[in-house]
Amino acid sequence: MRKAPAEKSFEKVHLPILQRIKSPYVFVDLPVHMDQGKDTQDVVLEFLRRVVDNRELRTEYMLKLAPLAAKVIPVISTYFEKDNLPGSIGIQEKTLRVKFQKLAFRTSFRTLKNDLTAVAGCAKPQDYFFVDLEDIPVDLFDAEIILVKDLLKSFTACPIILLRSALSKNITNSGLDHGEVVPKVDNELMNHYKSIGGNSFADYSGIKKDDVTDGGGISPGFIFYDATQNQYYGFRTTEKKKKLEHFLEIIIPKVLNSDATRRMHASPLPFLSMDNKGWDIINKMESGTEKSKSAAKFKRISMEHYLHCIKTRIDGGELI
Repeated sequence: MRKAPAEKSFEKVHLPILQRIKSPYVFVDLPVHMDQGKDTQDVVLEFLRRVVDNRELRTEYMLKLAPLAAKVIPVISTYFEKDNLPGSIGIQEKTLRVKFQKLAFRTSFRTLKNDLTAVAGCAKPQDYFFVDLEDIPVDLFDAEIILVKDLLKSFTACPIILLRSALSKNITNSGLDHGEVVPKVDNELMNHYKSIGGNSFADYSGIKKDDVTDGGGISPGFIFYDATQNQYYGFRTTEKKKKLEHFLEIIIPKVLNSDATRRMHASPLPFLSMDNKGWDIINKMESGTEKSKSAAKFKRISMEHYLHCIKTRIDGGELI
């Protein structure tokens, strides 16, 4: 009887993946903040509970990535909410600083006040500080945004990256109005991050922030960013019996002939050039040279298209 292949170690799986990424730096977060609900995938839940919930073991796993220390930026989060012991940020920083050139720190709106002093005490100018605004409305007159602004105004240790998901996690493919604006969207962070105290902004690159749960049934859907309006449009199958073939038969034709597509084609900025990898994939699917029966591939299209559009807006002077 043939033996089952040995399970690859954490570093043997992830070092080659990280090496292939073309960007000069990659943030790596083993997320302390991730929900551990009953619907979380078993393999994810096991890793979170065995490794991520254990500060010392999580740090050991980060150190396994040290062969790529010039590229990898480990992300540090507090463990105070898990063990009520102070000083976890500084302990992680001291250990990881020995191996890595740059570090990142992550906090949320809920823990910002408690974490700020600890991060300010150990962050270096080459590091980064992520502040997750969670579901706070990006409204400069909102009391919670004002509090964040007041807390951050004295922080100068390293660049601040404000993070917020533009799309509500409650959005579903079946709930999209075919060809219409996606509701429950707050994409104003890119316009106000400096006013709040950030040096840059971050989001989930054209898709919503999903929990890592076991998948449900097939429900073809696609979210498409309109860079001319800074809005998202939703596309979904209109048939009761849902099939992956509907990506090609229903969704792609509607996207190609949508008002959002016409507006971006008409823009003086090259939103839909062939440098846009997501747009290129859609056109290859339409021509039959790229397979289209993949929900995961359409998430990639959303992300590639969004990132291209944001870069185009920055290069065009629309975002500064």
